[in-house]
Amino acid sequence: MSDKPSDRVEINRNLGYQTLIGVLLRVDNPEVALDIAKSAPERYRPSSLLGVALWDAEHGRLDQARAILPLLGDKVDPRVHDALVRGLAIATAKSGEAPSAVALASQTTDPVRRRAMLFEVAQALRP
Repeated sequence: MSDKPSDRVEINRNLGYQTLIGVLLRVDNPEVALDIAKSAPERYRPSSLLGVALWDAEHGRLDQARAILPLLGDKVDPRVHDALVRGLAIATAKSGEAPSAVALASQTTDPVRRRAMLFEVAQALRP
C-alpha cells in the first residue's frame, strides 16, 4: 500500500468496520455484526465475515457459522477459508459431532494444515 490519501481513507474505513463488528459481538449482537460484515468493502469483507463466523462457532451458533462459509466466495484466500473451517471443526468436535468435525477438517487441501486441524479436533473431542 502507498501513502496516498485514498489508501489511508480505505484503511481507516476498514478499521471502523472491524471496530464496529467487534463492539457488536462483545454486546452479543451477531446478527447486526453479520450485516455490517456483509456490507464491508469487498477487499476486506472476507476477514470481516471470518470474525463473525468464528465468534458464532465459539458461542455454539454452529448453524450460523456454517451459513457464513459460502458467503466467503470461491476466490477467497485459502488461509481465510481454512481459518473458518478450523474454527468450525473445533466447535463441531466440542459439540460431540466427531464425524462432521473430521469431514470439515478434511476440506483443506494443505496436508500440513489438515493434520494440524485433525489434531485439534481430536483434542476438542469429549472423552
